[in-house]
Amino acid sequence: MTSENPGRQISSHDGDIYRQVDGVNIRVSGLQEEDVFTRDGVYKEIVGTIKRLRKMIFISDFTLNVKKYHETGSRKKYSIKIRILCDRGTFHADDHEWSIFKAVEKTLEKLENEVFRKEDRSKVHTKAH
Repeated sequence: MTSENPGRQISSHDGDIYRQVDGVNIRVSGLQEEDVFTRDGVYKEIVGTIKRLRKMIFISDFTLNVKKYHETGSRKKYSIKIRILCDRGTFHADDHEWSIFKAVEKTLEKLENEVFRKEDRSKVHTKAH
């Protein structure tokens, strides 16, 4: 698979969707009830984050879990948890929001910030020794 076809679904079972982009295994769960527009928007955000992070780290697996709670009428609160496995170890991030796009965006931002912080500390530590 090439990056020209990001997000091509390679399998789906148990409601989880598995894709591979630029050698990164992506697993997303909890989007089964969402429409195609929402699923594609979430994947677009994921792929953008992976491309930015791959400039600093080698990512092998990316997992995003979506849970809905506090459903009131047409409103739902979304909880997002992300885990990546990479050459620097494992990184986690989580957040929640009333909009799925806002929740995913905030969680991906937290993940990127954590990777940036660890990379900065790593560079400072390496220079000190």
